[in-house]
Amino acid sequence: MKWEESASLLLEKVPPFVQKTVREKVETLARQRGKTLVTEAEVLAARGEFMEKQQQQRPVAKQHAQNEKLSIIRKYTKYFDKDGNRFCIISA
Repeated sequence: MKWEESASLLLEKVPPFVQKTVREKVETLARQRGKTLVTEAEVLAARGEFMEKQQQQRPVAKQHAQNEKLSIIRKYTKYFDKDGNRFCIISA
């Protein structure tokens, strides 16, 4: 598939070890859109999809770490009310 010069310049900004994968993904996206030429728009759209997927994956890992920390604290009943909700502890 042919690439516009501006699209190729954007691809060069990607780390070398993932350029081949990124190129394939961008070309796949362009084909799905019925294009025969990869433009800057396709590169930016692929980047947008990738960033969206990254944002969706991050909260899960962060939430797991928070739950793990909470499970350690849960054995100390003074930090929770009768419903199991955390108290906000402010030391004076």
